[in-house]
Amino acid sequence: MKQDNNYIYVHAYRNKWLPFTFLIRTKSNSKIDHVSLEIPKYGIYQSRLFEGVTCKAEQHQKPYLTLKLPFDQNSVKGKQLIMYLNECVGRGYDYKAAIFGFWGIGKCDSKNRWYCSELTDLYFSLYLGQMSSLRRTNIFPKGFIAKCEAFLLGIDYE
Repeated sequence: MKQDNNYIYVHAYRNKWLPFTFLIRTKSNSKIDHVSLEIPKYGIYQSRLFEGVTCKAEQHQKPYLTLKLPFDQNSVKGKQLIMYLNECVGRGYDYKAAIFGFWGIGKCDSKNRWYCSELTDLYFSLYLGQMSSLRRTNIFPKGFIAKCEAFLLGIDYE
């Protein structure tokens, strides 16, 4: 896919064989279990179970779905998002948030660890300035994709 620097690419994935990803898909009634952000010229930012936050040039697997969201890399907010994502690289996977936050036990967050949809949701909070105050549990990959689709249609998801 030819990349356009005026967009950020949201990739959604489906891994059929891992038990944890099966639980995520089952709990969220979804075909997807993982999301990432791709910024042209920078890489694919994601947080995966055994790797934590990474930025890589290549996909770890073929995406199930890709969405294009408007993004200006040279704007102040664009530079801030890229800088923050780069600061997150190397941080661990947020197991506690992924396990307890998805299952309605409450919103659990660690400042130094990230799970995939929490990391990708930085597009909305840091770049667009849309805070997610109404959500009582952590966002699923399916919820993040729905939020992106609603944004593209001009609908306020929160």
